[in-house]
Amino acid sequence: MDWTVWILLSAVFLAFYDIAKKASVRNNAVLPTLLISTCCGGSAFVAAALLFGDVGTLLHPEGWVLALAVSKSVIVATSWILTFCALRTLPITIATPIRASAPALVFVAAFFCYGEVPTWIQGIGMLFVFGGYWAFSWAGRHEGIDFLRSRAVWCAVGGMCCSACSSLWDKYVFQVRAAPVEVVQFWFQIGLVAVYGLLLAGRTLLRLRHDPFEWRWTIPCVGILLACADWLYFKGLSIPGVPISVGSLLRRFSVVITFVLGAAFFHETNLRRKAFALAAILVGVVLLVLLECAILSRMDAQIAIPYAEGRIFPHLGKSTQFKIYKIEKDRVVSSEVADTEGTGHEDLALWLVWHGVNAVICGNVGPGMQGALAGAGISLFAGVAGAADEAVEKLLAGTLVAAQTATCGGGHGGCGGHCGHGCGGCSHH
Repeated sequence: MDWTVWILLSAVFLAFYDIAKKASVRNNAVLPTLLISTCCGGSAFVAAALLFGDVGTLLHPEGWVLALAVSKSVIVATSWILTFCALRTLPITIATPIRASAPALVFVAAFFCYGEVPTWIQGIGMLFVFGGYWAFSWAGRHEGIDFLRSRAVWCAVGGMCCSACSSLWDKYVFQVRAAPVEVVQFWFQIGLVAVYGLLLAGRTLLRLRHDPFEWRWTIPCVGILLACADWLYFKGLSIPGVPISVGSLLRRFSVVITFVLGAAFFHETNLRRKAFALAAILVGVVLLVLLECAILSRMDAQIAIPYAEGRIFPHLGKSTQFKIYKIEKDRVVSSEVADTEGTGHEDLALWLVWHGVNAVICGNVGPGMQGALAGAGISLFAGVAGAADEAVEKLLAGTLVAAQTATCGGGHGGCGGHCGHGCGGCSHH
């Protein structure tokens, strides 16, 4: 089955998840609803992981993996608590589109944190997103909602911010640190239940004021529908050659299904104004995400080699210097020697990512380093010796012979299209 079918099915399940979430939490206690729905969805994953996974690895994670999983639990729990609080009172036709605008926040964060200046097309995309927010505030006034003073609106925006942070954190956990997915997900699910349980227990002990809890059949459906949506999404992404940016954008259009079905199910009004606002946000997201995908597809390649006195340093993890080559149109246009400043072994993957490296040519490399590079999306050409400059020229000419154990994302001696853009003998994007 084509990857687009898997992801579109995921979008459908995600839309019903949003509707079940609204039906469960409307005028209901948030924490018990979250705890029960998370237990229902998480229990299936934990049971499957214990039955079909490596039980020893799951139950005895490394300390850093456990820390990453727990931190993800805290971020996601905060996001869901804020989102559920917003859905208690906000119309679903306003709350869900706000959450769908998370890509705009990523671009704002990149501007302030990394000094990334958006292109004029991305600027137009941002204007569409913020124009959509203004249109929603205009539509909200007709329903008595003041966007600047409404606590529910700020909860929705806070949930969206935490959702964006979670996406950025996932990129660091799974791509940069190359953490094992099953182990992180296993302890993430357990951590999520623990966070909700502790908060609920604390609220009970402190006798804080809260709404009464009412059981509804949609509560267990929330966790189950989300688990199904995630499984379908990851099934689609597992197919080779799937562009992740386009896949995530396609899934984000679940907000359209939610808008239409939610408006009918909850008998919401003022739909024409809200539809106009939703369309503005979706146009902005399309401009932001698809342009980013196009920019990445044209990005120049950077090849790094562990370097010592003009030759390839034999052990990748112990190298103190790398020579980094900038490639344009299958030619080396510049190169520089960079000091790792004490960074070694798997941590080098993060160092290489920050230096914009797409591919590495090296001699000896351990399995841990191979996994870290693969997780960071960096192609590896191992088992190569001799002059560094000569190795790069051979790679560009398509004549470089790498070891059969090289982690190169597909095939041996080639990169299967993952080394970046412009390596001879590699697929071009």
